[in-house]
Amino acid sequence: MQFGNNFNFEEALRALQDPWDPELRLNAAASISRWLAEAVAAPEQVEETLAAHPDLVDSLVRALADRHKGVQVHAAECLEVLAHFSPEVVPALRSALQSGDAWHAWAAAIVLARLNLWWPEMGPALAGAMGSRNRDLRWAAASLVLRLAERYGRPLADLAVAATQDPDPVRRRMAGYLVGEMGRRQYLEAEPVLLPLLEDPEPEVRRAGILALNRQPSLSPVARERLGQIAGADPDPFVRRTAAAVLSRRST
Repeated sequence: MQFGNNFNFEEALRALQDPWDPELRLNAAASISRWLAEAVAAPEQVEETLAAHPDLVDSLVRALADRHKGVQVHAAECLEVLAHFSPEVVPALRSALQSGDAWHAWAAAIVLARLNLWWPEMGPALAGAMGSRNRDLRWAAASLVLRLAERYGRPLADLAVAATQDPDPVRRRMAGYLVGEMGRRQYLEAEPVLLPLLEDPEPEVRRAGILALNRQPSLSPVARERLGQIAGADPDPFVRRTAAAVLSRRST
């Protein structure tokens, strides 16, 4: 289905909720997003549309839970725009954080983070996404935590530190990289957080800790000694080579 120049919101919203056809939902979400991108030049048009379609915000928030990533992405784009026009958007997104659906909560958290907003209930969604098996998703989550840390400081640093102790090794690894970057930017003292990662049972987590240490402005004698031990004795050859390379680069 294509939505023409005479945009029919009722038709688009019906298509957005179609339970059987993901391509129809995608087309609807993309069309609403394109319409909003053009309509922001005439704010009164957006306001009139919100008044005429009181279910628009709710429909888009529900679309954030769509398993078709494209639908989710376009719905997020729309809500990011509409947040500047409707007081309903932010409360609806905060409610979605409590939906019990990790995918839905993550999408709501990403819109709120892009709006540079932070509430503690966003933390579990962002930390959860950092453990995703989808590389793009976990790096996006870490980037948003870093972006929020620039503005909100300690709560985001605490979130990253806690994630380094998570039972999930993927999340620990991602948190190690994040803590390393936070340390480089002096949002926190990273070395005491990173050193325990060098003892992690998972090689990829140990390697993340080593690379994160390499991003710090300086390395303590304790860190250098530990890297030397790893370079000579870690059971994983890739981890040994990484530690040796970091020591070599940081010897000058």
